[in-house]
Amino acid sequence: MDDAGDLSRLAQALQGRGWLDPASKEAAPGGPVGAPFGPYVLLERVGSGGMGVVWKAWDPRLRRAVALKQVRLDGSDPGRVERFRREARLAARLRHPHIVAVLDMGEEGGQPYFTCDLVDGKPLDPGRAGIPLAQAAQWIESVAEALQYAHERGVIHRDVKPGNILVDREGKAWITDFGLAKDLGPARDSTTARGLTSTGSVFGTPQYMSPEQARGDHAHVGPAGDQFSLGVVLYELLFGGPPFSGTSLLALLRDIAEHEPAPPDRNRPAVPADLAAICQRALQKDPRARYASVGEMAADLYRFRHGDTVRARTRTWAERAVEDWARRPARPAAALAAALVLALTAWVWTERGRRVEAVRRCVELGNRLLDRGDYPEAREAFSAALALEPDNFNARSGLLLVKLEGQANPETPK
Repeated sequence: MDDAGDLSRLAQALQGRGWLDPASKEAAPGGPVGAPFGPYVLLERVGSGGMGVVWKAWDPRLRRAVALKQVRLDGSDPGRVERFRREARLAARLRHPHIVAVLDMGEEGGQPYFTCDLVDGKPLDPGRAGIPLAQAAQWIESVAEALQYAHERGVIHRDVKPGNILVDREGKAWITDFGLAKDLGPARDSTTARGLTSTGSVFGTPQYMSPEQARGDHAHVGPAGDQFSLGVVLYELLFGGPPFSGTSLLALLRDIAEHEPAPPDRNRPAVPADLAAICQRALQKDPRARYASVGEMAADLYRFRHGDTVRARTRTWAERAVEDWARRPARPAAALAAALVLALTAWVWTERGRRVEAVRRCVELGNRLLDRGDYPEAREAFSAALALEPDNFNARSGLLLVKLEGQANPETPK
């Protein structure tokens, strides 16, 4: 069954059995529905996007349905075909129960394509009402395990979002679409890779970008970026809306890069504190303050689902001291300094990620005190941050503002 006539007859037979909807025949880059395309028959157009078109197709050799993806040819974007081929090659390296597997790659009539497993399901819909929290946690856990598997093989997805997470009829979650993936493997073609994403450009889906992606900082976009994006998806599943927003693309990117999301448990108290803590840990601005790997995030979600203590809520006594101090910023300067000395003594023994979180909290507190005109206490907060991280730009800027504003307001004690 290799010629066009045989494939056309096969298409008619499939239509007769109800596997092909005759009303859905529409023109597309690969031809109308029911037409032969290489060794396949196009059954139904199931999706399209900026990169290309996805079909449900029939493979007569293996007698099975597959998903067939065609690149949308565009002379204005010469790198599109190469990115398409990279997606197929990268995804073909991955064989995991929650990653859609690539089966074949080729070209027909100048039209590049590849095929992959056909998932009988729909993209994840975070806005759908009534999703049980345990189910949401299990979906994100499965995707996190799949991403960890990809990371261990040098593949960073860089476009984790609900549209790239499929949920089949049995409730199983799959990650798909590696079109923006980054190859960290030793065999990658670095010259080609550099030509596909220019320095300072922003790639991915804005609402789900990590802060490092939003800044166009490609050199620091790694596995932690996928974790942040997955944290955004988890946030939407739990709280019914995005953690970041903006009236324009620039405003959205600035919100992601500079501002903290609203604490989830304030928006919907019914969400368990442990699950909210997992989400907040994944959404930390500094990659070093997130989980050490997306696999650790998956492990914490597993602990939550099985009633065990999650590590996202595990805090040292020093962390609790800083948090308690941050919640009550109106303390006298002497008490503030005493709390800082106690906390800083223990921070010497904490891991780098926790120290980064302490610096962030100190700077945030300093900014609040500065806005209130509490210059002595603001100075203590910024100094505490510098004691932990001497080169921290925000803390140094805060001390300079304390000095300048204190001079401009001499009636306020400095």
